[in-house]
Amino acid sequence: MHFSPEELAATSSPFGREGDETGLDLRFWLDPRTRVWVQHLSEYYELVWASTWEHLANVYVSPLLGLGELRVVEHSKVKPTFGEVKDHNVALWKWRAIVPFAEGRNFAFVDDQAAPLIALLRAQRGDKKWEPGCGEPLVLAPKYGLSGKEMIDLLAFGRACAGIDVAL
Repeated sequence: MHFSPEELAATSSPFGREGDETGLDLRFWLDPRTRVWVQHLSEYYELVWASTWEHLANVYVSPLLGLGELRVVEHSKVKPTFGEVKDHNVALWKWRAIVPFAEGRNFAFVDDQAAPLIALLRAQRGDKKWEPGCGEPLVLAPKYGLSGKEMIDLLAFGRACAGIDVAL
């Protein structure tokens, strides 16, 4: 599963550091359930940071979620196209790095900016009701952090791809 710290942000309790040694102000809100949710996801997914934060996600966010160091999709090695920059389509730029990283395995991609990517995937298939399944990625675009509904979708997808009854 590929996700970035922004997708874990919610409105319950703050975490981060104000002006630490890096000079970064990394405060945002983290739902207290997120740590438990991410632990459940690790039962069905290899968790991977797919964030513009790249390796900094391991430094600042992984410890707060009780995670060890995760593999990182290094988006900075993929040159964005003019269209991606013009349209601010960060998710499509990330997508071009994630697909080869997944090496043909089933995967989920959670990104707050993925709505245009979801529309593009649907349009490419010519099916406005396109829904992911095993063999197709699950792409979610939560606007306000990972919610219970997204967690249910992620767990159901992970269980289905693992061949487990998806009734939750």
